Parts: sequence; C-alpha cells; structure tokens
Amino acid sequence: MIADTRVSFHPKGLPPQDCLIKVYEILGPSKAAALGFCGNNLSGIRAVMTYLKERKFQHYKRRFVLVNLKHSLRDWIEERAITLAPEQRDGLKFMLCGVEPCRHPPVKLRNGSVGSLPVPEAHLYVYSVSKDTGKVGVTACSRVAVIGSGEELTRKIETEVNGLQRFGQGAPQLYWAREFVTSSVVASMFEDGGSEDVGGLFQVVRITPRGIERDWVLPPSCGPQNVIYRKEGDRLIVSAPALGKQYTLYTIWNCPFARKPAQTGSSHAVLET
Repeated sequence: MIADTRVSFHPKGLPPQDCLIKVYEILGPSKAAALGFCGNNLSGIRAVMTYLKERKFQHYKRRFVLVNLKHSLRDWIEERAITLAPEQRDGLKFMLCGVEPCRHPPVKLRNGSVGSLPVPEAHLYVYSVSKDTGKVGVTACSRVAVIGSGEELTRKIETEVNGLQRFGQGAPQLYWAREFVTSSVVASMFEDGGSEDVGGLFQVVRITPRGIERDWVLPPSCGPQNVIYRKEGDRLIVSAPALGKQYTLYTIWNCPFARKPAQTGSSHAVLET
C-alpha cells in the first residue's frame, strides 16, 4: 500500500500540511492486514477510525480470516457512519488489504482436479460510504485499487503495475527490487499528476506472510535519499539529513487538524498485490 501524507483545506484558507499517517495495521502486527482511508472531512474519518479501534479491533476474538473480516468491517463502518453528518461522510472511503499466510488460492489443474497455488491468498477491498445515507458498499478488487485524490489515475497505474510484475519473476532475490521500483513509479505518477492535494512523504506498507513492513519515501522529485525516523511522544519525526528536510507526522487520532470539523483533508492509497 502507498499513501501520501498531505492534508489540504477547502476552501483554501490554509496551506496544505504534510503531516498525516493514512495506513494502519489492524488486529496486531502478526496479522498481515492493513487499513487505509481517504475523505474530505478529517473529523468524520477520525470518528470512524476511533470507533473501529476502540470498539471493534481491540475486542476481535474470532479466527483471523480476511473474507470473514470483510463483511464485519462493512457493518462496523456503517454503524458509525450513519451517525455522522452528511458533510462528515463526504468522499469517505476505506481500503482493506492483506494476505492469508495459511490459505492458498485454488487453481484448476490440467487433469480437471483442483489444486492450490504456492502463494498465500491476497485480498483487497474498497469500502465506499454514501454521503447522503451513511450506507456502505464494498468492492472486491483484483490487483490494484486507488482511493482519494489519485482515483483518476487508476487505469494508468494498473497498466504500469502489471508491466512491473514481470520484473524479477522466478527470481526471489529480486522481489525487493521490484517492490522498490513499483513504489517509486506509483509515487512519481501521483506527484506528476499536478494535484495540490497530493504531496509530502509517501508511506509504503508491505504486507507479507511474515507480517507488515513499513518505509517512508521522499517525493520522487527529491531523488533517492536516505531517511531516518524516530518517535517523539505521539509523533513520528522523519528527516532527510542530506536535504535538510524534516516532517512531523501524526496519526488520525492525534492529528491537530482532525479535531476541527470545518477543515477537510484529502488522501489516497494504492495496493499492489
């Protein structure tokens, strides 16, 4: 999954702020699943994410099966979304993605029997909240999905990602390079899109059978640079010493802009499976 960190304001009374973490692991680091979001009102996003974290994820005791969680998550989002004001639901979407380490996709063999592929099942779902009613629809996606400011680039991104998937096939030692190139290409496409609602650091979340790996990437226009990050209280500080750049990042729960309903934010996320 790839997401920028920008929060923008409409009407543009304040300059954009590159400060928000938009992708989160759910149900603990040992569960290979993550949740991203986008929306035009940060107070609405924060309300739903708080409800999910405090009332649902912390008490989830069932066996972890993504195809089952898919339906539960739709119900949980709707439970909170229908209580929000319409302006808080504007553009509100969520993306769930993950892998099932112990489950493998079925495949029909030449002899007519059914076998399984030697890779874990991967799942990708997009949840769209109706601004008028708060009802939630869920869409299962095959390989690539985009939500938020970059949605108009979906077809172009899908074409690029499908081409990159052939790089390193059959050579596991090159998988890391393929992931890096894919992340860089997608980030460049968002940056080149020219939208002021996309910017700042790019958060890269790799979902593997072993769990979740995270990284932070500078905007492609900065060129390849090493970044270091550290925790300071409830904030994450990411810096690029060679460029003299530093970013202060907040979660949706402690972001200072998420507490004021009049201020809106825009975000996007991409998953490549």
